[in-house]
Amino acid sequence: MSQESSDKAKFRRMLREFLITSSFFGSSFLLAMLSTFLLQTGDYDLAVFSALASLILATIGGIYIVPKLASRIKFTFLKIPYSVTAETIFFLVTTIVVGIAAVNTGNNLLYLVLSVLLAVLMASGIISETSLRGIDVSLRFPEHIFADQETMLELTLINRKAILPSFSVTVGILSELEQEEEHKSFGQKLKRMLMGIEAQQGLKKFAHFSVLPGNCRLTQRINYTFRHRGCFLITGFTVSTKFPFGFLRKTHEKQALGELVVYPRLRPFYLLSSSIPVLAGSVESIRRGLSCDLYRIRPYQFRDNLRHVAWKATAKTRRLMVKEFTREDERKLTVVLDELHTMTRTLEEKFELAIEIAASLIEHFLEQGAELRLLTPVEQTDFDTGQQHFYRMMRILALAQPTYDKERLTLEQMLDDDQNDYKVVFTDRSVGLPDKRDVKVVDLSSL
Repeated sequence: MSQESSDKAKFRRMLREFLITSSFFGSSFLLAMLSTFLLQTGDYDLAVFSALASLILATIGGIYIVPKLASRIKFTFLKIPYSVTAETIFFLVTTIVVGIAAVNTGNNLLYLVLSVLLAVLMASGIISETSLRGIDVSLRFPEHIFADQETMLELTLINRKAILPSFSVTVGILSELEQEEEHKSFGQKLKRMLMGIEAQQGLKKFAHFSVLPGNCRLTQRINYTFRHRGCFLITGFTVSTKFPFGFLRKTHEKQALGELVVYPRLRPFYLLSSSIPVLAGSVESIRRGLSCDLYRIRPYQFRDNLRHVAWKATAKTRRLMVKEFTREDERKLTVVLDELHTMTRTLEEKFELAIEIAASLIEHFLEQGAELRLLTPVEQTDFDTGQQHFYRMMRILALAQPTYDKERLTLEQMLDDDQNDYKVVFTDRSVGLPDKRDVKVVDLSSL
C-alpha cells in the first residue's frame, strides 16, 4: 500500500470515529436538555428516563473513543529515566512493611532501619546517574550483511570522565520506526515506561561492560545474526546500569542516526531444485549452446554436427559421442520480481521465499560469469557482472515490499523488450503472460 493510500485510509478511519463519537455525545446532550425541560414541566418519569438514556449514551461514547485516544498517546513528556527490576519489588515491599511497623509500634530502631532503606534507595539513584554520565557510544558494522549469516559488529564505549569509572553498563541499539511506535497499545506503552527499554530483547540488550575505567575507550566485537532482510533504521543507543544495588535500572538514551540494510538469505544452489522443481530444468538449459566452452559430452543424435564428435570419448565407450557447448547468446539472465496482486499472509510468506530464491539464482550465475539484470516494479538494473552489481541487486531485493501500486511499472512492461536473454519471472499470476521458450514463470502459490 502506498503512502497516499495509507493516508486516505487513516483519514477515513478518523472521520468514522469522529462521526460515531459525535452521534453518541450529541444524542446524549439532546436527551440531557430534554430531561431538563421535562423536569421544569413536572413530567418526572420522562425526565428520569431521559437522564438515564443520556448517561448511557455518554458512557457508550466514552468507552468507544477513550481507548482509541489513549492508544495514540506518546509518552515523550513522561520518559522516566529509572525503571523497575525484580529486586525493586522486593525492596519496596520490605520498605513498606518496615514503615508500617514503625508507625504502628513507634519503635525508634524500626524508624532507623526505614531511614537506612530510604537512604540506600536514594544513593542507588545518585550513584547510577553518576556512573552513566560522560559516556558515548559508537557502532561499526560491515558494508554488506546477509540474513541468517553471522555478522561481526564492533561496539565502542567511551568514558569521558577523567577519574570516575563506570560499572555494569549494558548497551542497547534503538532501531524502532515511528510507525511501529504509533501502533503500540496503551498497555504496551505503559509497560515500556515502567519496565524500560531493556524489557525487550534482541538489539535492546546488545553488549555488557563490567568495568569502564575513567578516561578510557573499550571495544567489544559481537557476533550477531539478523534473521530477516530489510532496512533497520538506527535511531540511537541506550546505556543502562543497575549498579550499585540492583534496586533500580538507570537508563540514558543517546541519539544517533544510521541505516543498516540486511540482504536476503542465500540458499545453496543445489537446494533450489527442491524449492522450485519446475525451474530446475529450464535454468539448466541456459548453459547449453554453441560457444567454445564445453558443457558436456553426450551420445550422438540425428542431425548433430560431425565436427563436434569427441573421438577420445568415442574410443573409450565404443559409441559415437559428441561435444555440447554453452551458448554465448544465452549467458544473459533476467530475474523479474513482480508485486503481489492478492494480499494474503500466505502469499506474503511465499514472496519472501521468492526473494531468497531470486538472490540465490543471481549469486550462482554471477559466479558462472553470466550477465544478469534485475527488474522490479520500483527499480531496474542493466546487464552487468561483478561484485558491485551483485550488491546493488541484493540491496534492491532487501528493500522490496509485497505491495501493489498501479502507478509503478507493470509486469507486462518489464517483459516487453527485445533483449536476447532468459527471463525468470516470480509472480502470483500467470494469466496473459507470454508463453515463450526463454521466459519461465514461477507462480508464487506453487512454491
